[in-house]
Amino acid sequence: MQKLQVVSSVLYIVAHPDDENTRLIAWLANGKKVRTGNLSLTRGDGGQNLIGPELGDALGIIRTQELMEARLIDGGEQFFTRAVDFGYSKNAQESFEKWGKQEVLSDVVRVIRMFRPDIIITRFPPNREAGHGHHEASAILAAEAFDLAGDTKAFPEQLEQGLEVWQPRRLFWNGSTWWRSDLAEIAAREPDWFAVDVGGYDPLLGLSYTEIAGRSRSMHKSQGFGASQSRGELIEYLHFEKGDRPNGDDIFEGINMTWSRVKGSEQVASKLDEAIESYEAERPAAAIPLLTELRAALDQLNTNGDWQVEWAVRRVNDLLRACTGLTVEYLFPAAYIPDGTEGAEVVVVNRSQVSVAVPSWNGQLLKQNAEEGSKVQPLGGKPMQAPFWLEKPHGILFDIPSELIGLPVLIQHAFLPLNIAGTDLVAEMPALYKWVDRVEGERTSPAYAVPVASVIPKSEILIARGGPQNITV
Repeated sequence: MQKLQVVSSVLYIVAHPDDENTRLIAWLANGKKVRTGNLSLTRGDGGQNLIGPELGDALGIIRTQELMEARLIDGGEQFFTRAVDFGYSKNAQESFEKWGKQEVLSDVVRVIRMFRPDIIITRFPPNREAGHGHHEASAILAAEAFDLAGDTKAFPEQLEQGLEVWQPRRLFWNGSTWWRSDLAEIAAREPDWFAVDVGGYDPLLGLSYTEIAGRSRSMHKSQGFGASQSRGELIEYLHFEKGDRPNGDDIFEGINMTWSRVKGSEQVASKLDEAIESYEAERPAAAIPLLTELRAALDQLNTNGDWQVEWAVRRVNDLLRACTGLTVEYLFPAAYIPDGTEGAEVVVVNRSQVSVAVPSWNGQLLKQNAEEGSKVQPLGGKPMQAPFWLEKPHGILFDIPSELIGLPVLIQHAFLPLNIAGTDLVAEMPALYKWVDRVEGERTSPAYAVPVASVIPKSEILIARGGPQNITV
């Protein structure tokens, strides 16, 4: 609920998975409570692998999921461009020649227009100090996209597809003692450097932001990046690059971070304050009446198309489910599902006294704290197939539809309409397989769609001769 009070966003831009500064992301998402995104140009396909034999596209799948796990911990959101990690690059020019600069720049602009950040932060400097051509390229692209995202003449096809221009307020570079060992002294005397302490402690979470960051960083297992969970003061340095310079020491100075930036949102701000003030940790369901009023106030604003409103509606829907202890699962009988397999079931449990109904199940109220299931199929939702960026052969850029550019993964959610205390919402459910492991206990995994039969030759090379041949598979 507290995060809903903050109407602002920050986008962090890097070149590869594991480049991101999880300390800063954890502080932004949990300390400042701003909506925080991380844009990685690549999926890390060109890296090495400490934990297995997978390389190339297979490694890109692993590193994509490592980023998703990291964001679940530190509270950020994840985005990508179409760029393929082709390994070490000597400089940005080489990277641009291989990728096609305009193509990747277009993707960065698209993500900015999608996410609409007030502040953009780069991990690397826009020069050879970055140490890798991809790193240098990420900073150059961020600076150019900063100017172009608000220009109606830049990539107009995106506007025709429904996006709107967006002008970020400020661009910073997240400097480090990696590059300048005396950075603390430099920052103390040069006014364009800003110092932020990201080592604060959150009593509600019971963790320092740097502890959260260490757990997040440790998700990059394929790269051997297990990290300590440090405690206490930790200073990060941000160099002002362009935009309107803050007055004073606060990088958010002068940016309206409240609901007053959204026209007609007075009721939203009032209901949100009331819900937070009256919230009882031991009785979360008691917040439902105010949350339904908050949803109604947001619904009246939703016609304006403000990203803040659309984002808040999703968060309030999540809160409605969380405060009722409602669980919704879409379960398949196996992890690998041939087409036409039957037996999928939707299982719902209402663990509160709040009235919850599933309209497609005759609209009857769910029993309290009782598992209820139905073979009635929800809307959409199929077992997962190949990662969307690998569905077509690719070169140095992934070949994906424009509407999927920027997205990290595409989970085939099923949708189950619900009614909680008179408020209609839709629960998203990934297709899952659930089982009990004798050592690990209950486990879940995505359910995957597979052919009825697959054939894998033992050898990747076959010397063809005339006539029939036996092939070992």
